[in-house]
Amino acid sequence: MVYCVMIIITGLFALMGAEKLKMDSRYLPNQRKGLSSLISRERILVFLMLAFLWFLTAFRGENVGSDTSEYLGWFVRIGEGTFHDIFKGYYMENGFLMYLYLIARIFGIHPQIMLIITASICFLLMGHYIFASSKNFYLSLCLLFCLLFSVFTNEIRQGMAVVISVYGYLSYKEKRYIKSFFLILFAGMFHASALAVFLLYLHKFFPKDLKKIYIINGVLCVLSFKMVFNNLLLYLFPRFTIYFESERAGNGRLALIIEIFMSSVLLFFAHKAYRKKKHSLELAVFEMYSLFFIFALNMSLINRITYYFSALLIVEIPNMIQQSQIKNKFVVGIAISSMFLIWFTIVLVFRQSWNRLIPYEFYYNNIQYQC
Repeated sequence: MVYCVMIIITGLFALMGAEKLKMDSRYLPNQRKGLSSLISRERILVFLMLAFLWFLTAFRGENVGSDTSEYLGWFVRIGEGTFHDIFKGYYMENGFLMYLYLIARIFGIHPQIMLIITASICFLLMGHYIFASSKNFYLSLCLLFCLLFSVFTNEIRQGMAVVISVYGYLSYKEKRYIKSFFLILFAGMFHASALAVFLLYLHKFFPKDLKKIYIINGVLCVLSFKMVFNNLLLYLFPRFTIYFESERAGNGRLALIIEIFMSSVLLFFAHKAYRKKKHSLELAVFEMYSLFFIFALNMSLINRITYYFSALLIVEIPNMIQQSQIKNKFVVGIAISSMFLIWFTIVLVFRQSWNRLIPYEFYYNNIQYQC
């Protein structure tokens, strides 16, 4: 029931966002002074929805999210140990281990504390990202729910890496290259996959012609289906050998094909909007989002790398629509937001084991949690 309400409300926000695309350019965020109360209402409504998403994430039960129970156990054990103990017997990155240790030492080892603090960091940073950079808060909220809500409730340490890497991207966009470098490196201390964001530094070398992009992606799809990249991936990621086994490699392949199609649709609209060289970085975000879905056909775990680029798309998609020369922006906004909402709903209902968001439970119903 909780998610039915959330999907309906988010759909309404998507509709409001698409409707806002018809508004005059004087309502863009970079011209906020002296605007009508509509902008104030927009900010308030989006803030309230972000607060509700935060509440569901911070106060969820240990059974909500595939890895939540395991992370809670780690948090309690790390909190009860010494500083030197946190680097023994855990496969997680040192930055995240130290993060758990600091939370336990400062706030105590009640498991709910870790979820509350982590959710607060994720939603505060993503909320700031939307309010500071998006030209359409409503559409950004819809995309945040569809693309990152299950990340924040499942892959806890990667969720932290995602929000940190967003600010590494923003720093690069602002030509603060040293700050960007260290922020992405810092994100990698929470989840090593965040280092994939460094690929955006090569954006000037990415193909700009849409036909060429589709041809390259098509060839890579064929090679991925034939598992041509397996040996290379095994060499680069030997610790994830289990994901190359036949059952693991093929798990969710139909879903990946659908996601490749969806990302190809986004590429089409992005190419129409970003034809100038000065937008090569934004176009590269869309290309990387599509590319890693293709590589995931070889190893399903690579699908998680797309999270870093989908987090950027939460703002880049509305901005792309807003500044594009597309005639009917309302239809495009509705089409893109509906595409993600429908896909999120299908996965939520028919593939419950992927993110374990159903049934939803509050943590205090299981207050006697034992690690």
